[in-house]
Amino acid sequence: QADVVLSANVMCHIPDINGIAKGVTTLLKENGVLIFEDPYLGDVIEKTSYDQIYDEHVFLFSAISVKNAFEPHGLELIDIMAQSTHGGSMRYVLGRKGIHKVSSAVSKQLTWEKRCGLSEPNTFEIFRKNCEQSRDKLVALLKDLKRKGKQVVGYAATSKSTTILNYCSIGPDLVKYISDTTPIKQGKLTPGAHI
Repeated sequence: QADVVLSANVMCHIPDINGIAKGVTTLLKENGVLIFEDPYLGDVIEKTSYDQIYDEHVFLFSAISVKNAFEPHGLELIDIMAQSTHGGSMRYVLGRKGIHKVSSAVSKQLTWEKRCGLSEPNTFEIFRKNCEQSRDKLVALLKDLKRKGKQVVGYAATSKSTTILNYCSIGPDLVKYISDTTPIKQGKLTPGAHI
């Protein structure tokens, strides 16, 4: 059995989170821990980072959701640490219930998330409106630059940029081309937007 199971930017890609929780429970020693980090829902909402929403990201976790997903499997959230990765990620540490001391950071984060409404539908309605406003501002900026005779090009053909291009309906009329150092992406068109 394992002392530690580590995961970085993987859990959010796996649809069967209950299967993962069961598997981790089987794999860990009695005092073992699961440590994982993924993009953080709180940062996505706060920064209107809708580029985090794409097919590979099945989940966007919060401390509340991690607690609710893993507790039924006998794992409790024992620590939490904010990370700057991907514009805001969170590292979660879980262990078997009652085995480890729970950090005060956990209760602070849960309280903050409840106060911010991360489990309330209205929070996501506001997020939707913020996304629409961000989209409209970006498209207006690109159109204004085009009217002024400027050319816009992109660097890095990423999943996040694909989300932005398609959500904002930005095509080759507004972005001339996108370059990337990855050979397999060179000489290709971006998905959907066909830049």
